[in-house]
Amino acid sequence: MISRFRQGLQLLFRRSNSTKPTGEEVFKQKLALAEKAAKERLPEWEKREEALRKRYGHWNPTHKLSRQQMVDIREFKKAAPHLKTVQIADHFRVNPESIRRILKSKWTPKEKELENILERAEKRKQKSNERKRLSKSELLGTFGQLGPQKPGNNWQHKKHHAYSSRRNGNDPRKSSPRDNKPYTDTIGDLLD
Repeated sequence: MISRFRQGLQLLFRRSNSTKPTGEEVFKQKLALAEKAAKERLPEWEKREEALRKRYGHWNPTHKLSRQQMVDIREFKKAAPHLKTVQIADHFRVNPESIRRILKSKWTPKEKELENILERAEKRKQKSNERKRLSKSELLGTFGQLGPQKPGNNWQHKKHHAYSSRRNGNDPRKSSPRDNKPYTDTIGDLLD
């Protein structure tokens, strides 16, 4: 009787553990096979791009390099060809994909293009200096006419002073005499 019961359990167990895949699993398997076949049919350049994306990640540089830095990177690679792009990227603190693209690029500006680049840089520098000069003159104009003044005795100044002193670790609220009193039992504490 016990053996028949075991046989019944084993039969039930075999039925519940059948390896027949569900519809969702079949769909996922077919989808994976289709993706694999599609990847095999890709042109070589797309396969290479995919491999680079896996290796270096997506290329979206947040740190832009100047032309001089790009020249320095190329010279650095010529001086130390045994270094990998990842090591150079760590040295210059940029994405390895940026280094790879810089080293791959052979573009150098022509004389006319270089003149335009230098002119634009000079204009940017002049505009920046002009802005700085104007902001200094405005500051001197407003403070120069009024002369040195003590801060007003209004609530905003006091509030700012209290805030800044709290940031420095000198909280005036904590040094008040009422906070320095030791704890004493009250009548309510004694009754409980």
